[in-house]
Amino acid sequence: MDYTILNNDIAKEVLTIIYYSDKEIQDNIPDDVLKKLTILAADSNKDVYIEKDKSLNEQNLSKESLDYFSALYYLYVANSEEKDKILSSWIAND
Repeated sequence: MDYTILNNDIAKEVLTIIYYSDKEIQDNIPDDVLKKLTILAADSNKDVYIEKDKSLNEQNLSKESLDYFSALYYLYVANSEEKDKILSSWIAND
C-alpha cells in the first residue's frame, strides 16, 4: 500500500475509523498497514472523535481520511458486489 499521501492527522483519523468499525473490518486490514498507520498517527496532535449514531460522512473527518478508509475497505474487506459499487462511486465522483 502506498503511504505517500498520508500525513499524521489522516493516519489518526483512519485509525479511529477502523477502531470504531465492525470487527470484520478490523480483522481484515493487514497488521503491517495498521502498524504503519499507528506509527504515523503517533505524531498527530489532533483529537479525533466518532459519534456512533452518525454515518462516516456526517463526522468531522477529512475527505482524505474518508477516501483512504474507502481504499482500505475496497482492498481488504469488500466482496465483489461491494467492490463494484465502490468503484462505480469513485468513477462517478472523479
